[in-house]
Amino acid sequence: MIVSKKVYKISGIVKPDRILTYGIVFYTLIYFLSIPILKAYYAISAKSLLFLLSTSMFFLIGIYSRRYLVKIKPNTTFNVNPMKLYWLGLVGAFFGFTLRFYDRFMIRGAEISFSFIENRHILDNTGPSVYGALGSILYGFAYIPLFIVLYAQYSGYELKKFYIILAYVIFTFPIIDNIIVGSRLQVVIAIFIYLMYIIIYGKGKIKKMFITFLSIIFILLISIIIFSIRSDQLGFNLQYSIMNSVYAQFVKPRVEVMSAVKSLPNYLQLLSYGMIHLLQYFVHGIYEFSYLIDHNDGTVITFGTMMFEPVFKLLKIFGFYSNEYNNMFILRSGVYTTFWGPLYIDFGWYSILIMFIMGFLSEHFYLLVSKYNIYYYTPLYVYMSIIIFFMPVVNLLSVGLGVYIITSYIIIVVIGSLLSINLRSQK
Repeated sequence: MIVSKKVYKISGIVKPDRILTYGIVFYTLIYFLSIPILKAYYAISAKSLLFLLSTSMFFLIGIYSRRYLVKIKPNTTFNVNPMKLYWLGLVGAFFGFTLRFYDRFMIRGAEISFSFIENRHILDNTGPSVYGALGSILYGFAYIPLFIVLYAQYSGYELKKFYIILAYVIFTFPIIDNIIVGSRLQVVIAIFIYLMYIIIYGKGKIKKMFITFLSIIFILLISIIIFSIRSDQLGFNLQYSIMNSVYAQFVKPRVEVMSAVKSLPNYLQLLSYGMIHLLQYFVHGIYEFSYLIDHNDGTVITFGTMMFEPVFKLLKIFGFYSNEYNNMFILRSGVYTTFWGPLYIDFGWYSILIMFIMGFLSEHFYLLVSKYNIYYYTPLYVYMSIIIFFMPVVNLLSVGLGVYIITSYIIIVVIGSLLSINLRSQK
């Protein structure tokens, strides 16, 4: 059995309150860097800032309540053999992506030979079948084998090279799955999951910094390439795409910046336009959220239908839910409204309670991983950390298959807990 006692020594940097701080600081730096390049066409309102501050405060109160006031000790610290979860992740990922492939290309009509735009149009206009839904639930399993590999290596356990290579191959499934339709969000999520695994279980500060640097470069390059290809497939030049994208409703490049870029060589123009687009992509959400909250008073709430949409889709199939609230809100398609946009639509000012619960749970999962070394909670906590980090940008519960990935890791936790109970009964 592989059991590590070292996790607690290094995991303090990934406490949920620190993750939130990192995310806010990172967003703030990007925001101020964007000021000389982008011009905002909507003011951030006091109401939106009050909502952000109050919900964030209750998120922190939830964290500190669990950390200092509520003492919950797990019934057992017995850990199951990680190789069982390795194979569970491997098999789950294989079936998950087989079902998603069948749903997309056999049922809904997408084609590998089609362009990004054609496939996105087809998939946007055809809802997933039951096969696609089941495949999506297993989506997060693709990240489990690599997690086990890194955990095992950190614990001093030697794995066969075949298992290591296979884990990296399976890890690329979500990346390939998204590139086929010209999406980059899941690529970013996959890279950040890997970075979190490295931070928690990797060895050597220099190695971690080097991997982080390479990951950032990869994200930038893949984003620019996808942006360029999508613009070309739509028949737009990059300048037109930047000035007329959905993000440009509230944040456009400054005239003098665009004039300066035009004078550059072609390869530098491509790089510059790509970076400007990324800045729009990253910072526009705060303005979209402000617009949303300024035009919706929060008196009508949708009780989770935005953040947990897949669950409500399933309920709708069985006649337990109708989307009667959807037309009551001013929503713009194709944009992000930070984490707080869907939260506000779903719960209004009751969101402070939701954020308190989320803070409490994130700290609880962190303690289970770090203090009690129950390693099979790590994937769940890692994804929650990524959600927290990107709060100023996007709600990774409502997009990027977030609910499905969380469901995958809840399944892992349940199976790990059941196996641990069985282990305890044998002692």
